[in-house]
Amino acid sequence: MEDKEAIKPVQQGGAEQEPPREQKPEINASEKKDYFEIAYTSVLGFLCAILVFVAILFAIAGIGYLIKQGYNRWFCTDRMVKVGEKGYYYNAEKGAFYKIYPNRCALEGCKDLVFYEGDTIGVVQANRNQYRYINLNTLTFINEKSYYRADLFRDGRAVALSGDTLYVIAIDGHIVSSELSNWVYSEIEEITYYDRSEIDGLIYYNEISTGVYKYRDVYNRYGLMSSDFKRLTPALYTDIVAKSKDIFFCEYLDSSLGILIDKYGKIVK
Repeated sequence: MEDKEAIKPVQQGGAEQEPPREQKPEINASEKKDYFEIAYTSVLGFLCAILVFVAILFAIAGIGYLIKQGYNRWFCTDRMVKVGEKGYYYNAEKGAFYKIYPNRCALEGCKDLVFYEGDTIGVVQANRNQYRYINLNTLTFINEKSYYRADLFRDGRAVALSGDTLYVIAIDGHIVSSELSNWVYSEIEEITYYDRSEIDGLIYYNEISTGVYKYRDVYNRYGLMSSDFKRLTPALYTDIVAKSKDIFFCEYLDSSLGILIDKYGKIVK
């Protein structure tokens, strides 16, 4: 019996085909991870976050500064004194008056403001050691005169000195009266001197009265005055010092120049 040749089934199409293999998914090159790029992106993001944080801090500081400046401009009255009844304030450091809301300068060049609490008239040093009266409600001067010395108002009147004239002034600025000021004194002081004596080798100094006075006028100049308060010399000196009971040294310029006079006011030759 002849061997029968095994018959293999023939697939349609004629050719013998191998069984299908399991295919692996292909990896796209664009999807490959670039670790350097990841690190670079991370560092850049961190730096950006820091910059954003710093910018926020600067923004907060800037807003705070603007708020502070706005407060100072509109509301702050530190180192200021309220004057009058119309909302004005005086800044002594700047020598100026300010109007609050907003904080704007209303009048400059006014040093050394003096006034009583509740007063509507004050005294300021306007220029060259000259003083003027100012209305604290309107910030206007009550008159056009300047004074060497100006006292505050009492009972609607004030006394001021200009040149050799003493003025009495009303609140509205007009001159009530005026007269020569050579009788006005700011100080009268008895003149004494020290007598030196030696006892048992010890030196003693005794203060002795000369019996006369020196007076100081409103210009801080001195003159000699008798014991019955009669002026013996004009007020021409920066000081008067007793050299003895009867002789006095009258200083002209802080002891650099001077003359000797006696107790009657006559120059000693």
